[in-house]
Amino acid sequence: MGKTRELSEFGRGQIIGLWKGGRTHEAIRHVLKIPKSTITDTIARYKNFNTGLTTKRTGRPCSMNNNDRCKLLKIIKKNNKLSLGEI
Repeated sequence: MGKTRELSEFGRGQIIGLWKGGRTHEAIRHVLKIPKSTITDTIARYKNFNTGLTTKRTGRPCSMNNNDRCKLLKIIKKNNKLSLGEI
């Protein structure tokens, strides 16, 4: 899997719109300058799930939210000599 940025919802909408308008994968690739594999995956996702949105990613949820992180950072900055057990 590539390490490129995720395609925006607008970009997916353009792909799906051109495809519904009768354009081929190759024509869409030339117009939008997007790899053919991205176009194929986007259209396949649209056919299977009837949506252009990305699916929710799997994985373990974060143990702390942003509010908890801020509180922890304040405690650490205020008392930087405390051990982990004391915090």
